[in-house]
Amino acid sequence: IAKLDRYIEQMDFLYKHQIEDTQSLQSKKDALVSELKRLIVERRKLNTIKERGERHNNGPLIAQTKVEISQVSRKIRELRKEIALCDAVAISSERVLEGVNAPDKKPEIEQPKPQAKNKHRT
Repeated sequence: IAKLDRYIEQMDFLYKHQIEDTQSLQSKKDALVSELKRLIVERRKLNTIKERGERHNNGPLIAQTKVEISQVSRKIRELRKEIALCDAVAISSERVLEGVNAPDKKPEIEQPKPQAKNKHRT
């Protein structure tokens, strides 16, 4: 069931972002990574501002900066999750392509063995 949930999450991601091929998946991942880097730089700047506020005992500045840091950190977590989802989709699609390109490597399904009937039971 967990595997099914992962596939559903991947399909929702692909549908939401209108991704139809590996090239558009890679483009989306590149955009997410770029946004992640930008947000990390922004969070560093906010942390510097917060530290300055702490040195100068500026309570309102510290409080406002903490709220902004929290918001940016939440966005960073979401982006990291989406980037991981892009990687998972890429891996899944590679597995599917391998399965399509190698049809003679189908897993064998065990057939139930016929049981011999014993007519002479005593």
